[in-house]
Amino acid sequence: MDNIPSNAVSKNVLTVGATNSAGNGIAPFSSVGPVDDGRVKPDVVGRGVSVYSSGRNAQDHYYVSQGTSMSAPNVSGSAILLQEYHEDLFGSGNFMRSATLKALIIHTAEDLGNPGPDYSFGWGLMNTEAAAEVLQDANNNDGAEVLERVHNGSFTQIGLTSSCSEDVRVTMGYTDLPGDVQTTLDNTTPNLVNDLDIRLVNYQSTEFPWRLNPAQPNNNATRADNDVDNIEQIESVGNNSIQFLQIIKDGTLTGGQQQYSMIMTGINDVCQLMIAQGTSTLLDDVNFCSTGAMTSRATVPSGVTTSYTNHGNIKFLPGFNGVAGSSVRAYISPICN
Repeated sequence: MDNIPSNAVSKNVLTVGATNSAGNGIAPFSSVGPVDDGRVKPDVVGRGVSVYSSGRNAQDHYYVSQGTSMSAPNVSGSAILLQEYHEDLFGSGNFMRSATLKALIIHTAEDLGNPGPDYSFGWGLMNTEAAAEVLQDANNNDGAEVLERVHNGSFTQIGLTSSCSEDVRVTMGYTDLPGDVQTTLDNTTPNLVNDLDIRLVNYQSTEFPWRLNPAQPNNNATRADNDVDNIEQIESVGNNSIQFLQIIKDGTLTGGQQQYSMIMTGINDVCQLMIAQGTSTLLDDVNFCSTGAMTSRATVPSGVTTSYTNHGNIKFLPGFNGVAGSSVRAYISPICN
């Protein structure tokens, strides 16, 4: 602890460490975590040894240098290129939120060190090409989604469909409100103000995000609810054609709402489940991952889309009604072997 300067342990910034010249080991001068409350820091690493860079002695001065002063500009410049590419794909002036960009970089980083995040490499070595491919796939509706939404404190569930052979990865990030200033040494109190949690539920199990233990900083990350990081990532290994991403607010939502960003890969489609106004939509037998029939009796208001997803039959009971201007989608997906 207390190895990374105070301005670099902010929960909302992208903290960059440095690798060796080969990009597969940590540079000896690169500061490592954890932060006192156990957050993942650094967030990512960039190459920081034997970097060929522009200099200041002349307009055509170039030299080879090392340091986080090399890795941080490396990552920063790549991040700006991703913003420009996002604008090229999604329209003039359409840039990602800072939390979206941070989540994208972390989502596509090349894992180094311990499996998952660790306190030396963070989430891994920035991979600009992989990040650009996710943006391209999201634009083409080809197995990826980049979502920017607002959480209002209520339980949110998003349905994901995927092929049986694809691994699903979901990374959530958000810019959290300022926490209380810590004035005591080694204070382990979490600094999150709005603690959003994600879980990935399928018909077999519930997957939790990565979590590090600052008391055992060299150990591998485990999977559990995370109350310290405003970046959360879940990976689900194949064999589940339908999964449900749950977004949960732990405690009271300060400010009444919280913007968040979601990066998803390995998916075929995303469907918001049970979108409704007030109590105007009624669902019976809401067991979306069962092998039997899912039945519903509903009145879907104008302007509302309701999605029904199941592994087996979908049956609409008498009394089902869709008001003009509403839409209904039904997904039937096989259970993977």
